[in-house]
Amino acid sequence: MHRNIRLILILGLSIINWEFIYAQKLNPELVELINNGVNKSHEKKINLFAIQQVQLDKKRLWENYIPELSLTASYSRLNDDIILDDNLEKLLMGTQALLIKEAYGIPFNAVLPPQIHLNPIPPIQDKDILKSSLDLQSLIFSGFKIKTAYKSLDHKQKAMEYLQLSKDENLVREIIQKYYQLALLSSTNDVLNTTEEFLDKQSEYVVKAKKNGLAINVDLQKIALAQQKLEIKKFEVKEKKQLLLSALSQETGLSVEELKKLNYNIHFFALRTSKINNAERNELKALKEKIKAYDYKKKMELTSYMPKIMAKAHYELLEDDLTMLDPKWYIGVGLKWNVFDGFKAYNRAKKSQLEKEKALEKFKQVKEMISLEKQQAKYKYETSIKKIDLINQQVKLARYTYDLTKKQYLNGLVSITDLLKSITDLEKAKLKYQQELYEENINAINYLKSNGNLLKLIKN
Repeated sequence: MHRNIRLILILGLSIINWEFIYAQKLNPELVELINNGVNKSHEKKINLFAIQQVQLDKKRLWENYIPELSLTASYSRLNDDIILDDNLEKLLMGTQALLIKEAYGIPFNAVLPPQIHLNPIPPIQDKDILKSSLDLQSLIFSGFKIKTAYKSLDHKQKAMEYLQLSKDENLVREIIQKYYQLALLSSTNDVLNTTEEFLDKQSEYVVKAKKNGLAINVDLQKIALAQQKLEIKKFEVKEKKQLLLSALSQETGLSVEELKKLNYNIHFFALRTSKINNAERNELKALKEKIKAYDYKKKMELTSYMPKIMAKAHYELLEDDLTMLDPKWYIGVGLKWNVFDGFKAYNRAKKSQLEKEKALEKFKQVKEMISLEKQQAKYKYETSIKKIDLINQQVKLARYTYDLTKKQYLNGLVSITDLLKSITDLEKAKLKYQQELYEENINAINYLKSNGNLLKLIKN
């Protein structure tokens, strides 16, 4: 009798007081798991690198307006000096002789004295040529190409950022779902332990009954079969829990041992659907930005038909090998106007317009799907609330039956088997309540996600 009372106390302590816990905030442990998962996500890091590349492309666009200064140096060796032809060289030598005769007062037709030598005509260009110069080039006007390209990349970046937020929402939902599944498995395991206690007592009872001729071998075989099924069920629960812990460990970066220490539980969300404000979904925001990006890309392609203005400057650092035709320095402004390019820019602009049309259709499609998703999420959540109310009444009835059976047992009116069965029935009712509570939580998360409020829940 004392042993039976001790068993009652042990099993009775496992019965938790099932009061509704109204909450619109997540468990701090769960929030920490979510933050770890979002920060660890390899896909997010890859996307962030892609966003940084777009930011770098935006910066590089404005760099086109920064003047480019280059230093060049070259050495060339020709097969021979570049000289004037014989006739022109004779003409220059004759001109030189006339000038000397005029300077010395020698008659025009007289021969130059032998002591007077004419200077040879230098080559136009020596065969060894060494040059070095500074060149500066600067874009003054791009025909609005850089400005429109920057706006296109800016909207592309925003689209990528909104798309990443959408992926964050999916990851958050996955982590929450695994967390609640672990909480549900813990509750299932508690019920299985209680059932095991019940079967053990039933086995003892049948063994005693058989000795007194009140039971047969089939009764023992039925109990043994039930115990085997129970062991399989416990094994399945254990394996599911291990798989969930491994998956959660991979997503959050925490070890399985650390995750085992967490206190997994489910609370009633108690969302007021009428009070939830509809926020624009990140998927729609991303598509809007994508449409704008294609629009500016189209405009950018058409700027190919606008004139471009550039400034250029040149300065020779070495003068020795310059010809008489080479300038020491120069500065100038040039204009380039692509009047006809064989419709290349036009076709690129047309392609961007088609991409924009595709994005517009995608926007309409996603908007319709989200509208339907919202309706379904609201319906499922409100249905789960009604189910919880019903099952809560079943839990109360099972509790009442247990309390009544316990009083009857203490007064010797029922057997220990009847008492254990009432405890098992209560545990099963509680498990069913936990299962519906799990559904309510998941439906609440899906409802918040459908309205674009899931990440706000994490921030709160």
